[in-house]
Amino acid sequence: MSFDENPYRVSVSTQESGGLPKEPISLAIITPFAKLSFWFGLAFAFLGSLVSFGPGDQYIWFVPNGLLFAMGLLIPNRGYRIAAIVLSVLCFLYAYSGHQNGIQNQQWLHSQPIVEPD
Repeated sequence: MSFDENPYRVSVSTQESGGLPKEPISLAIITPFAKLSFWFGLAFAFLGSLVSFGPGDQYIWFVPNGLLFAMGLLIPNRGYRIAAIVLSVLCFLYAYSGHQNGIQNQQWLHSQPIVEPD
């Protein structure tokens, strides 16, 4: 790959026998989608902090949310990248915590005696 004068455009050279197209791939196409997913991740993280989850349900909500934040790594701005790393790690930690809470809840439920109706 070689970089042109514009740092947001990457030229891809291919062999004559086929392969990738010879057109330049532009980060200007990728960046808006990455920013959109980052901001959706922020909105979903805010909503997830307001929702009252059952034990273990944070896992289902915050793993995809962390993946949305990870898309922020494709944004060329350093601030977005740092925020994407921090927020995706926090989402994955919160998802892991929710998963552990779900396991503890299941173990507690199995340890409770079964009460039969009269």
